[in-house]
Amino acid sequence: MSLSKRWGDNRNTIAHIRPNMLNNIGLKNPAAIAWWSAAFPGFGHMIIGSHFVGFILLIHEALLNNLSGLNTAIFYSFIGDFNTAKQSLDLWWLLAYVPPYIFSIWDSYQRTIQLNEDYKLARQMNYKLNVQDFSMFGINRLDLKKPVVAVFWSLLAPGTGHIYINQTAMVIFVVPWLVIVTYLSNLLPAIHYSLIGHFELARSILSPQWILFIPSIYGFVTYDAYIHTVEYNELYKLQQKTSLKNMYQNGEFHLSD
Repeated sequence: MSLSKRWGDNRNTIAHIRPNMLNNIGLKNPAAIAWWSAAFPGFGHMIIGSHFVGFILLIHEALLNNLSGLNTAIFYSFIGDFNTAKQSLDLWWLLAYVPPYIFSIWDSYQRTIQLNEDYKLARQMNYKLNVQDFSMFGINRLDLKKPVVAVFWSLLAPGTGHIYINQTAMVIFVVPWLVIVTYLSNLLPAIHYSLIGHFELARSILSPQWILFIPSIYGFVTYDAYIHTVEYNELYKLQQKTSLKNMYQNGEFHLSD
């Protein structure tokens, strides 16, 4: 097989399935992806399927954010204690934090634009959908799922929404991080003390540095489960359309995309 033919085969693939995950390209809003990268570096890359790069950036965010004391400074700034906020910052680590943070936003934006162009090109060609696979570790296939169900389970127990749509990459890369952050933030003991009325004790045991990670992670897991459920449903419809066209459509009849 020629190199050009092999290249063409890769260029017109818009979805590829494995027993425990499905990766795909589709039209996404570059500004939304950049926003998620700004909220938490690595999340924008994970939404567009660049899981390994996203995981590296996630580790960078966790490490340098803590070394610089950035979240602690943000927390005290919110409550008006600017002196404590200033004392919490380590400027050397903060300077090391900023360039990769900006790169994460820029790179996810650029990748989204390129992937949107790849998707448009693939749709103009005879696009391929590799939509079923199985092994001893699992079975995965495209099927219609309800986005509201994915959101419900993600809100109730982050990660279960992704299990519902067989997207275990997020469970592997993000959910353990959420568990670690929840533990280090002392969120669950604080909730316990709040429920029994010990509000001052609950406030005193919370870790500002770690607690500020939770809204971004929790929101991202829910958003990602929703948007990928919608995308997988669209892929399912494309797959059904392609199957009907190949099996039953008269060769002289052309159905527009």
